[in-house]
Amino acid sequence: MNRLDTLSSHLTANVNSIVPCAAVQRGYTRAEVAKHKTEKDCWVIIDKMVLDVTTFLPDHPGGKKAIMLFAGKDATEEFDMLHKREVIQKYTPNSIIGTLSD
Repeated sequence: MNRLDTLSSHLTANVNSIVPCAAVQRGYTRAEVAKHKTEKDCWVIIDKMVLDVTTFLPDHPGGKKAIMLFAGKDATEEFDMLHKREVIQKYTPNSIIGTLSD
């Protein structure tokens, strides 16, 4: 196995531990996230990640309504039933704005 294959294997193995980079990492409370529940300002919680998915709403394959049902809320259980975590990094990596602090 060459170094590129080794790196690729390592990254793939760690995709479930996605966290925002240090430059954008900030802790948000559930109360703060709950304020962002409109189509013009939509945040969701996936596990302990806080995502601003506002710009992704029109691109969501299941339609924006599927996300809006969980706007301002924890969508982890429903997200995990339908998706693998790596879709976040694949389709909307810039949506991760911080972590849940409570």
